[in-house]
Amino acid sequence: MQNIGKIVQIIGAVVDVQFPKEHLPKLLNAIEVDNHGKRLVIEVAQHIGDDIVRCISMGPTDGLVRGMDALDTGSPITVPVGKETLGRMFNLLGEAIDEKPAPETAERWAIHREAPSYEEQTGKFRVLCKRRPGHRHRRRPAEPYSLHPPGRSEGRHLVAPPASQGDGPA
Repeated sequence: MQNIGKIVQIIGAVVDVQFPKEHLPKLLNAIEVDNHGKRLVIEVAQHIGDDIVRCISMGPTDGLVRGMDALDTGSPITVPVGKETLGRMFNLLGEAIDEKPAPETAERWAIHREAPSYEEQTGKFRVLCKRRPGHRHRRRPAEPYSLHPPGRSEGRHLVAPPASQGDGPA
């Protein structure tokens, strides 16, 4: 059974959708709207009462009108994962934006999920881009930052406060 609601209000990227009683979608669920032939995905952000959910649009809301159907997908927004996705560029909806065909991977993960545990993380330094053969990367030294209020430093050297004139012990 499909869970279909109706759009009741649109204010910029915020879209309110009313669903049948007892069939409110879960928070962070993806909801699809057919916006005059274009698929628009909105995400449930809040249950506001009267069987209405407040959603955030993941695309332009131009052309949306009250009364349009909104289909609850029953799951959050997912993106493809795996070796096929390395070196590729995707938008928030997991659609390839690098002018290459969509990766052929069956595995997709939700964009909202628990952070990995410390045991699953690595402390190793890894390069995330491919180096060109013969290309040498030169590191620049980090610029020091002054933690002093304005007027207390000049460039990289700290300026000592002015010496007092006969106030203290000599």
